[in-house]
Amino acid sequence: MKKRIGLHGAIALWMGIAATSAQAAEVAAAPCVTHAEASSLVIVAAPELIKAAGTACAQVLPQTALIRQTTGPYIGGFQAEAERAWPMAKAGINKIIAATDKGGAAPETHKLVAAMLDSDQIRPMLFAMIAPAVAKSIKPGDCAAIDHMMTQLAPLPPANLAEIIVTILELDSASKTAKGKPDNLPICPMVKP
Repeated sequence: MKKRIGLHGAIALWMGIAATSAQAAEVAAAPCVTHAEASSLVIVAAPELIKAAGTACAQVLPQTALIRQTTGPYIGGFQAEAERAWPMAKAGINKIIAATDKGGAAPETHKLVAAMLDSDQIRPMLFAMIAPAVAKSIKPGDCAAIDHMMTQLAPLPPANLAEIIVTILELDSASKTAKGKPDNLPICPMVKP
């Protein structure tokens, strides 16, 4: 004999199915960093990354090289824009953390990280921790090319330079995806006009 469920039971069943489907879709579609978030991340990270490149190249480039400058209008331009870019950069950082969270951290952990990102002290610490890894990845033979490229791009406003870098990252990500290779930066696919 078949058992019928009432209206309340049917509604509960549909709500359960909808909730399960939404959770599955959320797990399947890891959040990606948007173009605007990635550009903001570049602007916020740029001063520390430029300083890291300058440190890595200190033995090979003259002190007058652009990437060896720790103050001045070039780095100052990024520092001035960083405050405006920080809220969008934080959103990107949260997505990167969520996408790289293989252990399935509890929502409380993600809330804690989000709260830490609201602290004024965390931003310089975060990018100061990343800078040494960047410095280690720079080979002395690449220093002249890096400085040349940065010098040629220096006249651009920080926002335009960030746009160029993010577009290159999007192209690289699309290429990796097309080849079935993993991409360490969860950047959203490039929006085509």
